[in-house]
Amino acid sequence: MSDDNADKLTRLEEEGEIAADYLEELLDIADLDGDIEIDVENGRASVEIVADDPDALDRLVGDDGEVLDALQELTRLAVQTETGERSRLMLDIAGFRAERKEELQDITREAIARVRATGEAVKLDAMNPFERKVCHDVVADEGLTSESEGAEPPPPRGDPPRGTPTVSENPNGTGRGRQVGDPFVPEEPTQAVRDFFGPAFAEVAEYARMLEEEGEIRGLLGPRDMERIWSRHIVNSAAVLDFMPRKDGRQVLDVGSGSGLPGIVIAACRPELDVHLAEPMARRVEWLMDVVEDLGLDNVTIHQARARSCAARARLTSSLPAPWRT
Repeated sequence: MSDDNADKLTRLEEEGEIAADYLEELLDIADLDGDIEIDVENGRASVEIVADDPDALDRLVGDDGEVLDALQELTRLAVQTETGERSRLMLDIAGFRAERKEELQDITREAIARVRATGEAVKLDAMNPFERKVCHDVVADEGLTSESEGAEPPPPRGDPPRGTPTVSENPNGTGRGRQVGDPFVPEEPTQAVRDFFGPAFAEVAEYARMLEEEGEIRGLLGPRDMERIWSRHIVNSAAVLDFMPRKDGRQVLDVGSGSGLPGIVIAACRPELDVHLAEPMARRVEWLMDVVEDLGLDNVTIHQARARSCAARARLTSSLPAPWRT
């Protein structure tokens, strides 16, 4: 195992330990009996609450897993508070997700059979991110393509965004869809997107161009993202602009900034804000510095640090309302 892989495994195991401590306290508060199992699966920390009587944990799952989804988000926040990095941890309770995964795999295989029989795309029901990923993985393994679009109406505040997966034949006949290094056609922003960004469009478009040229090479974006940079990343990042503070000079902290989403978009669109990007990985910090220099963003400060040890955070958090930490 390489040093990088060993370090990643250690970080994921640390996430699992932090999550287990948080969940044990929750079980004590709820006066529920349960054991915590920790693992690392598919590049993510995996934590499950199990019990001799699974039915005793039903209220932590909810009718359709909505309570489980909420607990997963709270657990991820608890991990992020400790590590300073966004967490992609997966939480299961009494095998609910495992059973749901098998059900979704069967549903997706049925859709694939219909696509192959008719040649027509098949749209599935609206799903949360976990469910959509299960479907997309099955489709990719079968050599077809799938994509998700937003579901209406939007979910209540705090709920995970839902989307509708569509399964279709792979027009390129490439088996598993686009792979790293394969050619792609860059997405063009619509006129509505150009109008939305207004004076900031030139800077945002240059940022999108840099992501198209270097995002995959630098390991910032996956192969499936390259043809959807505007719709999947740039426009989604702009969704938070209406929630940013209105006063000049207010500070915004993007924790675990990575490729610069949404921090770079915020900085370009709201030059009156003082935007701070906190990112622990050196290669990503180098990328962020290149972007800031290329775009000439003089309202951005980059910190190579985890949020909890970031020197700037001590100055920021005293005056930074929680909603402005992205």
